[in-house]
Amino acid sequence: MQSAFLLVMLQVNGSKKSEIVKKLIENDVTTKLPGTILKKHQNSFLLLDEEAAEIVSL
Repeated sequence: MQSAFLLVMLQVNGSKKSEIVKKLIENDVTTKLPGTILKKHQNSFLLLDEEAAEIVSL
């Protein structure tokens, strides 16, 4: 049973994670980077601190 209220949040902190965040945003869904599956979920979002987002261009 699916719920319209189901929400998935991925929270990422720190500059050590900035490279993987960039890959997560820029790549298509792949099993090599499991977090990319969130792109297919209609109620998901990424919560980043400034350090984790430092090399991301949106």
